[in-house]
Amino acid sequence: MIHYKITPSPLDHEWHILLTFTQDDDLPIEISLPNWVPGSYLIRDFSRHITSIHASCNGTSMPLEQIAKNRWHAAAVRGEWQIRYTVYAFDLSVRGSFLTTERGFFDGSCLFLKVEGTETLPHRLELTGIPSEWRIATTLPETGRFVFQAASYAELIDRPVEMGLIEFLDFEAAGIPHTIALSGIYPDFDRNRLVSDIKKICETELAVFSSPAPFQKYLFLLHVGDHIYGGLEHTDSTALLADRHSLPPYGMTDADDTYTTLLGLFSHEYFHAWNVKSIKPAAFVPYDLDKENYTEQLWAFEGITSYYDDLFLARSRTISPESYLNLLAQGITRVQQTRGRLRQTLAESS
Repeated sequence: MIHYKITPSPLDHEWHILLTFTQDDDLPIEISLPNWVPGSYLIRDFSRHITSIHASCNGTSMPLEQIAKNRWHAAAVRGEWQIRYTVYAFDLSVRGSFLTTERGFFDGSCLFLKVEGTETLPHRLELTGIPSEWRIATTLPETGRFVFQAASYAELIDRPVEMGLIEFLDFEAAGIPHTIALSGIYPDFDRNRLVSDIKKICETELAVFSSPAPFQKYLFLLHVGDHIYGGLEHTDSTALLADRHSLPPYGMTDADDTYTTLLGLFSHEYFHAWNVKSIKPAAFVPYDLDKENYTEQLWAFEGITSYYDDLFLARSRTISPESYLNLLAQGITRVQQTRGRLRQTLAESS
């Protein structure tokens, strides 16, 4: 069992992490942090946010040698190992970690050091020092209060965690439990409208693919603020950022542009549960998170998803046919105004 204990320090924007594991052979210890996160295909160098790191075994301090920007090495010693490290967390994005007195969020790829050779073992996460009024939103299986367990390292980093003052909006789509975990500061809005529209979109997408769905439940982590936007897909959840004013006001008849953009974001990331998380380029099986994974197929996995995200809004009747045609026209105009289309093929641009 690989165990992580995380204690937040909101005033410092830092996560204090204790990683513990048992070494029962004579192989050297090697630990590493991913350089990028699945779904966001650029090198991010997450290890640059580690501000301190120390190791001990059986209560004795052990030298830890950094052998690459994201990798550390220690001597072969049997026993109970502890790695204490601190991660700076002030990246307001769907792929990073963020911590203030109001909210905490992290994608596991930027936080959890991997112990080489233990990737397929169960991994346990324990959150301590969480403010009493905060709530936790994640699809990690919970085994106790603020204690979660994943079947492997890959599963651990594929379940983002949101914490803070969270409003939960629950619904079922095709009999599958879905939840919108809403955080941030936002005006009053039509919750029934949002839930109804997202339910329609989910059911429309679920109907396209054969049963069973690739998830037993699904979680939308939606954080709203000023002038923010983004999304990152996961197996049974997605992390979303959107403008607070994109939430539907009471009395709105047809979806306006800002609300349509929000619906499109939900639709896009949900579709990725099939197109990328279930169907993916061979170069990504498995992911090598140490370096770039080159493929000429991202145009299909992102492009086809981008085509369908707005189409599902029309099919679910959450926007009008006229609105959908306007979205198509805008997309065609953007492509026609992009000179790069004359210099690179879609495969080359991937």
